[in-house]
Amino acid sequence: MTAHFYRAFVALALGLVFAGASSADPIDVGGGSPDWVPVGGEGQVPFGVQMRANNRVWNLPIQAIVGSDRRTFQWIYEDDVNGDGFRAIVSGVLDPDPSIAWGIAVTDFGAPSTFSFTFTTPIVPTGNPSVVAGSVSGGLTDVTGNGVSITPDAALGDPDGDTVAELQVNEVGVGGPPVFTNMGVDVGGAVAFGPGIPGANYTYGPFTSGPIAGPPGVWTSLQSRVSFTLSGGGDIASLTGFASIVPEPSSIVIVAMGALALGGIAWRRRKN
Repeated sequence: MTAHFYRAFVALALGLVFAGASSADPIDVGGGSPDWVPVGGEGQVPFGVQMRANNRVWNLPIQAIVGSDRRTFQWIYEDDVNGDGFRAIVSGVLDPDPSIAWGIAVTDFGAPSTFSFTFTTPIVPTGNPSVVAGSVSGGLTDVTGNGVSITPDAALGDPDGDTVAELQVNEVGVGGPPVFTNMGVDVGGAVAFGPGIPGANYTYGPFTSGPIAGPPGVWTSLQSRVSFTLSGGGDIASLTGFASIVPEPSSIVIVAMGALALGGIAWRRRKN
């Protein structure tokens, strides 16, 4: 991480710590999300978790975890949302180092409903080139036995251009407010099972993409948008997903590592 990035997050963390709290204690940032925090000289970057369903919006409460060295930052989120005709449990980690891990369990009691979740975090400014990856998996429960299905929300479109609709769209952004660019590793297609035995469980995925070369640029935020329609009638979807972007080792580093490995082999041969 850069020193400028550390200073920004240390300032944020220190402003949230109450008297007597240890540096490893959870810090309740309150107020829901998306909140906005300063990062480097890039302006304001959003972080947080937002949920939409049945024309309502929830900004989910999150907690910040600051490492004992003041140099490790993660935001933990967990919430149980009871809405009109559904229940959703959301949890996961927003890690600026940089990745997003999320988990969702949704029960859709009435007619088929569309659920949308946005997970956003500022990240360590990435190098160029980079490597990106995305994944989603889980299970579907057909409560009544008349079939269960999950379909990516058409509103997500096809931002990665692979002609396949996917329920998890992964993006990186720069600036503040950030302008987002698709990472090319969207995942999670439509599936349908049954009819069958009431209460039957079916496997969803895993769907994976990457690791592949990431979009060129130096990025300061990471975002996953998850949106799907569940079949209703009490059916349940339990999903977990992940998105990450990491610097790609330069060719010079790779060559140097190869030379060291060859040198080690030669040394062992001489020793033997």
